[in-house]
Amino acid sequence: MNFPPWADRRRIDNKRDELDWTRRTGGQQQPNSGRSWFRKADVRDEDYLWDCKETERKSFTIVLSQWEKLTRQARREAGRLPGYKVTFVKDNGKRVELIIIPIPGE
Repeated sequence: MNFPPWADRRRIDNKRDELDWTRRTGGQQQPNSGRSWFRKADVRDEDYLWDCKETERKSFTIVLSQWEKLTRQARREAGRLPGYKVTFVKDNGKRVELIIIPIPGE
């Protein structure tokens, strides 16, 4: 039987990544990973509303319209700032984590 190329690919665990970031920031995970109308994005802490992304690809693209949407959602959440946490998972399993936040005053 022939299986599609993705069938034996190792899966990344986005939920575990979100939970880890929640613990590290002292924040709270958003219910249903931000899919509800009243709580968007993945994690919120005292200052930021975080959208956590994890990828095995070698790049991650930020779309300005998505950033603006996250900014609006963050402001609705008691005046928080938007933030992306991007995790690149290398072939050897090592992880490179980056955060993207706005410059103060912007």
